[in-house]
Amino acid sequence: MPEQDPRPRILVLTSTLPRWHGDATPAFVLDLCRELAREFDVHVLAPHAAGARRREDLNGVSVHRFRYLPEAWQTLAYDGGIPERLRRQPLALLQVPFFLIAQFFATLWLVWTLRPKVIHAHWILPQGVVALLASGISPGRPPTLCTVHGTDLYGLNAGPLRWLKQLVLDRMATVAVVSEATRAGVVALPVSPVKVQLAPMGADTHAVFYPPPEGSRRHDTAVFAGRLVAGKGVDILLRAWARISTAGRPLRLVIVGDGPERAALESLVHKLDLRARVEFTGALPPAAVADHFRAAGVAVFPFTGAEGLGLVVAEAQACGCPVIASDIPAMRDLIVPEVTGLITPPGDPAALARALERVMQDAGLAQRIARAGRTAALQKFNWTVAGNRYRELLRVLIQAG
Repeated sequence: MPEQDPRPRILVLTSTLPRWHGDATPAFVLDLCRELAREFDVHVLAPHAAGARRREDLNGVSVHRFRYLPEAWQTLAYDGGIPERLRRQPLALLQVPFFLIAQFFATLWLVWTLRPKVIHAHWILPQGVVALLASGISPGRPPTLCTVHGTDLYGLNAGPLRWLKQLVLDRMATVAVVSEATRAGVVALPVSPVKVQLAPMGADTHAVFYPPPEGSRRHDTAVFAGRLVAGKGVDILLRAWARISTAGRPLRLVIVGDGPERAALESLVHKLDLRARVEFTGALPPAAVADHFRAAGVAVFPFTGAEGLGLVVAEAQACGCPVIASDIPAMRDLIVPEVTGLITPPGDPAALARALERVMQDAGLAQRIARAGRTAALQKFNWTVAGNRYRELLRVLIQAG
């Protein structure tokens, strides 16, 4: 039996978690768990990966990692996530049954031994399914909370999968969504709007994502940060960048991230003769991403596909960087046009080039939207605010359970 801890115990299921210190894997699940650990005894179950520890404590969060195949064969999770891996490598589908079985039995073991008050699943598939199954055959039948991040809602909708998502969310005690756009998508499945609660992820707006010293930005530098996958619009950004006249300016575009589209994007850079003006950094940990946001004169997010929230936009805003993004539903939670950022039509290089020119040439505009953007990020997306919202949801579930 685990050591006694006066805090209510929470079991968190996720398929994405940093594998080691400095890993570039998104850390928002771990960051939320660290914030919740102020009040709860938090245990996280995540997939194992080569080089990762099976069990460790990360700043007060107990991390358990399950193996689903021999170490060298475990390639389903991480490096872009399960849906992206399945799209790029169809043979990875062969790993799915082993993953699901291993995750289920690892969850069941932890539920029986830890006796959590709540099971919190991040993403509908597969964690939501596993949470419901484990809760249903466990002592006390702990209530289940599922956070829908967006990729799980908008992807993997073929055949019966959409029906399965609706079934899973309909049986959750509470469904948390990260944006109003995600809420609308969940309710449309359909899921009762009564159980759907807005609870976005947060950003470390003090220790990681904070502004630079006054006057240290390179105003002729733009930055993009994110996975290099279809729907992020990096090709649109490159075509917009090619439209901007250097006019003696040392224009520089920094693309932070990696993914299956990188080779095609590098080829496009050559085709557009932008080699002297574009730099690919590869995937970087959050602190290094923040350094690029602090150095740049503008951060650009030219999304052409659906986003759950686009937390990276809030991270750029928290660094005091002016932002430009596509006019997609998720951005309405992040940007008030002409106030906290600029909005352009998705897939329109000419409009994006004009917006870039405005920010780079109008220092007053850049400063105004940068300051308003940071204020908004601090008010809506810092971890204290996000943690309080999840603590509230968990308290209600524990009291009801």
